[in-house]
Amino acid sequence: NGHPDLLPISRILFDLSPKQQEVLQVQIENPNLSFDQQAQLLGVSRRMLEKRHKQIAERFGVSSFTSAVTIAVKQ
Repeated sequence: NGHPDLLPISRILFDLSPKQQEVLQVQIENPNLSFDQQAQLLGVSRRMLEKRHKQIAERFGVSSFTSAVTIAVKQ
């Protein structure tokens, strides 16, 4: 379907807000950072990062942020 040189891109990533995309990107690019280190890197509180993790999981239709990251990496 479509042009043979075009790669399919998951629409689910486009459903994330820019802040949610940033959270996902930090997790994928820096998997060894602790939760608190990720929050600090993003300039948000621990509570806000937890909220964004939950929102991302909901957008991906899964029960955990880890599952959402796994899906995003595969896509």
